[in-house]
Amino acid sequence: MARDVSSWVLMSAALAALLLGPAVSRADETCMSPYMPKITGQEDYVYVWTVGIDCLGDGSDKLVTVGARPGSPTYGKVVSSVSVGGRHEAHHAGFTDDRRHLWAGGLDTSMIWVFDVATDPAHPKIVKTISTFVADSGGVVGTHTFFALPGRMLITSLSNATDLGGKTALVEYDNDGGFFLICPYDTPVADFVIRDNISVNDRTRTFQICSGEIDNGQIYNNTISGCQSVAIVAFSGTVTVQNNAILNSNAGRTQTAMSGTITSDHNAFSGTWGGTCTTCVSDLTSAAFTNVGTQNFALPPASVLIDKGTTIASFSNDHLNILRPQGPAWDVGAYEFSTGAQIPSPPQNPRLQ
Repeated sequence: MARDVSSWVLMSAALAALLLGPAVSRADETCMSPYMPKITGQEDYVYVWTVGIDCLGDGSDKLVTVGARPGSPTYGKVVSSVSVGGRHEAHHAGFTDDRRHLWAGGLDTSMIWVFDVATDPAHPKIVKTISTFVADSGGVVGTHTFFALPGRMLITSLSNATDLGGKTALVEYDNDGGFFLICPYDTPVADFVIRDNISVNDRTRTFQICSGEIDNGQIYNNTISGCQSVAIVAFSGTVTVQNNAILNSNAGRTQTAMSGTITSDHNAFSGTWGGTCTTCVSDLTSAAFTNVGTQNFALPPASVLIDKGTTIASFSNDHLNILRPQGPAWDVGAYEFSTGAQIPSPPQNPRLQ
């Protein structure tokens, strides 16, 4: 059985040097995140994030596992490979802070794949694919470097979707792939929309806009439950927050912390909002949802969120693509109540997949 998971993520050229070069050198982890536990002793595998080439195999980018323990029958040999389907310009990858998952990105397509490298280190599996990075981040493109933070993954990127120039941003997800941070460097991130998401038990904030300037950020119709800190944070810029339902976040205390030019109305919340919220539903409880215990956040017929939202001109569908509104007005949260909708119940004891 494998004892350790490799702390190296190498490109193809580096792999050739590893297998062919006779020199012996001591490796360290000076480039790794200080939030990751340091591995001492011999590691069993090296994970190689490789670029696909036409006419070689399926031509797709792959994560390749190579034996790294001297004396093992698999030493220096390919143990397994996982294709991600297509060529995305595989570039960098990085471990989460617990080393249980490896995040890998494609520069050309801005896609991200999360591999489980703990369950069976010799045979990693894709457990999550994130294809919404550009939309999540408000126009950031080119997933480049992955750096572990406690419970989160910090991602640097190459450019922006507006002019494809060098101005870009830092973006964070939590370890489950839930997006919550936008940090532009020196130019505003403009016209991004975050809508129709369901966030449950985030360990930190659900959505955060840090000190960079935001121009016309829009946060609509999200359902947030049990965030362990303030659910929505915006430190600067112009942000509109409408039709969001925030249940029992921050231990029932203040649900948001926003400054700048903020439009906040037609939201629903437990505790206190944390600023001005006009035409909002306060004292939100789990009775507004079908079954919070099983993470079913569909609206029952008597929900206080039905018809309490405001019309948003830029879209007209909910989390399940149901047309809004079904009644005289929009509903608050990610789901629009519909007597004909079939809301799938999430699995019990869900895992990342």
